[in-house]
Amino acid sequence: MKPRRLLTELATAGLAVALLAAIGLAGHAGRAGAQISVRPADPTGLSLKERRVRVIHSTDASLPGTSMYLQQVDPWLAYQRGRSYFFHEWSEEDGVFLALSSRAVAAATTSCGMCHNLPFRAPGAGGNTIQPVGYGLNTPHLFGVGLIELIGEQIRAEILDRFDRNHNGFLDVPAETRGRRLVIEAAEGVRVDFGRLDDQDGDGRPDLNGVIKAILVDRQGRARRWREKGVPTRLGDPEIAGYDPSVAILASSAGDHQFPSLRVFSTGVLRTVMGMVADDATSFQQLGKRPAEERERVWARVSNAGAPQPNLDLADDASSSLEKFQAARPGTISEGELDLLEWFLLNHPAPARGPQNAETHRGEKLLASLGCTACHVPDWQLKAADPRRGLAGDRRFFDLQVAANPRTGRLEGRLRDLSRVAAGPGGATLRVPRREGFRVVGIYSDFLHHDLGERFHELHYWGGTSHPLNRFRTPPLWGVGSTAPYGHDGRSLTLDDVIRRHGGEAEASQKAYLVAPEEDRRALLRFLESLVLYQPDTLPADLDGDGAIAPEFRLAGHPAGPERFNPELLFGHPPIYRGWHLGPTGERFFSFELMNQAEAYGETLPALVDLDHDGLPDAAETAAAEPPAPAGARR
Repeated sequence: MKPRRLLTELATAGLAVALLAAIGLAGHAGRAGAQISVRPADPTGLSLKERRVRVIHSTDASLPGTSMYLQQVDPWLAYQRGRSYFFHEWSEEDGVFLALSSRAVAAATTSCGMCHNLPFRAPGAGGNTIQPVGYGLNTPHLFGVGLIELIGEQIRAEILDRFDRNHNGFLDVPAETRGRRLVIEAAEGVRVDFGRLDDQDGDGRPDLNGVIKAILVDRQGRARRWREKGVPTRLGDPEIAGYDPSVAILASSAGDHQFPSLRVFSTGVLRTVMGMVADDATSFQQLGKRPAEERERVWARVSNAGAPQPNLDLADDASSSLEKFQAARPGTISEGELDLLEWFLLNHPAPARGPQNAETHRGEKLLASLGCTACHVPDWQLKAADPRRGLAGDRRFFDLQVAANPRTGRLEGRLRDLSRVAAGPGGATLRVPRREGFRVVGIYSDFLHHDLGERFHELHYWGGTSHPLNRFRTPPLWGVGSTAPYGHDGRSLTLDDVIRRHGGEAEASQKAYLVAPEEDRRALLRFLESLVLYQPDTLPADLDGDGAIAPEFRLAGHPAGPERFNPELLFGHPPIYRGWHLGPTGERFFSFELMNQAEAYGETLPALVDLDHDGLPDAAETAAAEPPAPAGARR
């Protein structure tokens, strides 16, 4: 394809030349080959296969290799590439440690997978991670995190559907809030009380649980966070008409890094603990100054994965170092790469239940009878998409149902397709989420912030001021059997200890546990220990829906090893492995080295071609090097 024709097609796909210039700008030829996590010839199949290429963001599937093309034409390839970003070991050439001069913790790690590493090569749990204040943060697992985002999104939609009677996108105060409580039905007959919509205590904020952040707005719905520098606005101020609710469901407390979307949560982690900065137009987190109308919006854009993104500026403490960095190498992770990282996290499967027996079944019932499910709500019902009510439905494209097989004694998976076929540009066949309803079973959380007593309290100290932190989100219990240590701070090494630490709002349940017979406490612990994580890409799984798990799976006539939940086996272009091979001393083994790696991983697609291996798509470099044609000019 001629470069100018390609540039025209890029523009047709909604890709500005300025963006193409911005994504490319770090890296040297040959750098990617030195990344120790990327070993395409690894016969174990455990290493990352593809070298980093800064995927080009697009909002339609018209140009092969851009982010939306991958998500809708080859969603499993998009999922796998997003997974690779999660486990990628970033280097200084990628921009890691950029914010070190302004935030010392921004050198904590160089990969998401270094903290989320139990089980290894899965977005699992970990021990305590450093933070500037407090005891530390316990690293949570991210299995099923997309379902958590969907629950938070649905809660916000229900708030506006029920109370925003004039449909202006926010709650008018006091007309739509006076005397009203926010009670959400998690599942049939199970109600969760999020507090009052009005301000009864007179602190200038609605009396809502801390998981819901009220963004005060003027009559045009524009965010008005400050009266003047350092002085926050309050309900009752002349310019404040009401507030826009944001359900900050992806955080353990009301402290730092409390956001409603996976995308912004991820970019915050990249910046906070790796010192990397995203130049992401989707969430308006762009380097340089932005127009006032963008800065005042409460919400930025809707991502390719369908999630509304909060409008957040880069932190002030990073501004000076970012400006210096921008002059030399603007952009460290591209908008398209974030599209795929978000796609991976949205779709990553939920935890599983290990083998069950009479004792674990009794333990599950005791969880309710001891009062634990008052906060650890077992199930949440996602409603099907309904644009009139603002409901998005289930935006995932698959669900992996994992359970213990009593016959084989192992965890096994069954793949369920959540997508439908749609017509794409040029007659292409697209796969898009059906957005149906889905019951999230066994998540065990109300997502509220609770005061669990002094044994959970922390005193944070910064800027010469003490800040007590006493309320924390109810952690989902799924996967808890694999995620020691426990508590938001990781100070409990056992499940028994973290239950005994409960007090405050959970004191009644804690006392019921303490006085229960020993066999009841043991049954409860055995049930919790059965809620486990697993190694996804080695999990035996029925991928083709034939009701069996093949010990010798074949793709397009080629052997592919055992049938397992490996995204490569579901690519649009099936992988071809080297197969059975003799080692140097004559032993026979199955080699998972890919013989068609470039084709399987889409590296021959126009927007992913990177012939000089500098990590930048050749299409982006060509477009950035050529000035745009004058209006009306023919190419």
